[in-house]
Amino acid sequence: MKLAEAFIELLISAMPISSERIRCSSVPGHELPGGISIVDVLRKEVRDSRVFVALITPESFKSTYVQFEMGARWGAGLRLIPLLVAMKVDDLIQGPLGMLRCLSCDKEADLLRLVEQISVELGLTRKEPSLYQRYIARLRELANQEVRRHLSLTRPSGYKPPDPGIEDKKRRLRDALKFQNRRRDWQNISTVASRARMSEDEALALLRSMSDVSLTIGADGRRIAKRKNR
Repeated sequence: MKLAEAFIELLISAMPISSERIRCSSVPGHELPGGISIVDVLRKEVRDSRVFVALITPESFKSTYVQFEMGARWGAGLRLIPLLVAMKVDDLIQGPLGMLRCLSCDKEADLLRLVEQISVELGLTRKEPSLYQRYIARLRELANQEVRRHLSLTRPSGYKPPDPGIEDKKRRLRDALKFQNRRRDWQNISTVASRARMSEDEALALLRSMSDVSLTIGADGRRIAKRKNR
């Protein structure tokens, strides 16, 4: 898992900690040795570890082993640090994790705070942040990639991202409707479109989608609009 690898690289770059002291079953060099009882070893290490960071993604949160490790740590009354990726605290609110202070993998301040916390817990001297800044940037980028990937999986088929210019156009239409119109009188669509610097067809399509605007047909048979009273 690239995220886990990047997190381990961050720890090693930020403080004098050896690879042997870091357990992460999904990363080569940090996994469990062969021929052992996984449950027994995990139970012991979860209980004996001075620092326990749970790197939680939407997929890992559904993992039986991840749930087992977090549950064992929490049940023992030991500190558990949730590090969220492509998830929000609200996603965890129904379980014990919702009661914990969670950190976000895509926030630089949270990662800096986490590195400092781990170094204090382990009694290790933390290096200057400038020396491991690129590892934080790498981890954040991977976290943001995971967010984009997760969104692509959860969006319905045929989804198109919203046009960032749409809201600006709607703002211009609202301003045009208020132009010399303190009494909120009906205004001709062509006039409003001209003030908003767009075609009449585009203005009409946008005005139809705006819940705070009323549309009707004027006495001359032309379409008119006005802002709704609040």
